[in-house]
Amino acid sequence: MENKKFIGSLHRPFNTRLKTCKWVCTFAEEYDGSNFKNDFFIHTIKFLYKHYTNKKEGINGLPSKKTVEILYEYILKHPNIDTDLTRFGNPSKKNYTDIDKKLFSNLKAVSYYITLSKKLALIDSKYSLTDDGLKFSKLRSSSIGFISLTSKEKEFLIQRILENDSVPFLFSIKYYHLKKEYQLTHTELSETNNEFLKLLDSFLGIREFRYKQSSWLNYIKVRESWIEDLELLSQSSYTLKANYLKLIQSNTESKFIYNKIFKIMINFENSLFKTLGNYRNFKLYLYQAYQIIKNDMFFDNIGYVNLYDIKEKLNMSFNDLEAMLNRLTTDESNRKKVFFNNIISAVDNRKRYNVKNTLVLNIRIKEELK
Repeated sequence: MENKKFIGSLHRPFNTRLKTCKWVCTFAEEYDGSNFKNDFFIHTIKFLYKHYTNKKEGINGLPSKKTVEILYEYILKHPNIDTDLTRFGNPSKKNYTDIDKKLFSNLKAVSYYITLSKKLALIDSKYSLTDDGLKFSKLRSSSIGFISLTSKEKEFLIQRILENDSVPFLFSIKYYHLKKEYQLTHTELSETNNEFLKLLDSFLGIREFRYKQSSWLNYIKVRESWIEDLELLSQSSYTLKANYLKLIQSNTESKFIYNKIFKIMINFENSLFKTLGNYRNFKLYLYQAYQIIKNDMFFDNIGYVNLYDIKEKLNMSFNDLEAMLNRLTTDESNRKKVFFNNIISAVDNRKRYNVKNTLVLNIRIKEELK
């Protein structure tokens, strides 16, 4: 089975409501113009203005109500709005005035609705509906609210995501559950996000994330916004709802990938999440032990403390201490606070600790660990 089903380059601007893909499809079904992006932007602003009329504030994942009102007035008063919008093809024109900034940023935001629709194979490169896009446009919309998804729309979108982005999506479902279950702190999220993306990267067998670390968090947030929008998980346990699990397992390929990922994420939970309590205590006690030993040292030794003294103070085995030290060096919030060396002032033949493939004997901690 192919394991490389994923949509690349999905960063934070895609953290939008999935209903916007339906807007793209219904607009494309009737469109016969020559500038799809600009015309869809104008249509979307007018559409949002109409639906925002009786609302006190905007909706998460969409342009704010105030911004929509300003842009709506500008569009109404501008006689050649379509021509005016073409100037934003030149990036140097985007920051002249406040309205220019709003136009440029929201043109860009709305264009992501179009791009996401392409990524899900609902429209083609010429903005024409695919067969799936036509099916989506024909589905009845919710009577509850203009941004709400019906059960059929949710099922349709899940199938499109599984077809185009099954690996990151299925990984993210389990990861979202783990983060909620273990109630991670901000500091712990940094560590687990880092390890999670390494796991995903390894599964896909690509170098997509290794050179884009600044966008990793956004990559996760996008999938989680879809999970929330589709209401995939129960509100009490954050586990996948039975009807959606059945939907995933109804397809042979997605079932195979889901089962494979599920086993991997169980191991991930055992190695990272179920040891969180021990790791939290380790960081606290390590810093305390380090301070006590350093303050009692006759020679300063530039702040370095022997790891065997730490081991004795913490009453830990050699292997357990080594494992925790290696975890510490991958912890994005703390790794830059810790330094190691192998310098000794007298003969010391004891076994060295292997930390990130380097043999070390001493540790220096620059500030309190979080």
